[in-house]
Amino acid sequence: MSLELEMRVAESSPKELEQIYQNALKVGEIDRFSLAIQSCYEADPDNPLYAAWYYRLKDAVEPTEKPRRPVNWLLAVPIGILTGLIF
Repeated sequence: MSLELEMRVAESSPKELEQIYQNALKVGEIDRFSLAIQSCYEADPDNPLYAAWYYRLKDAVEPTEKPRRPVNWLLAVPIGILTGLIF
């Protein structure tokens, strides 16, 4: 049974949709779940359960800020010390 079909069967049951989500999370298929929710929401935008999941996943997927680059302290500290000694 496809993920989208499972969602359509459980369209009025928050508990079943949550279980489908948890199963997708366990097997690493969140992208598939998100696409299936989007498809279900586009087909039935008046369904509040689909709308809630659609907006929940939409906000979770879109990054709010750029990820920070890690600082290479093993390189930065000696360069800082060397620069301090030169000046």
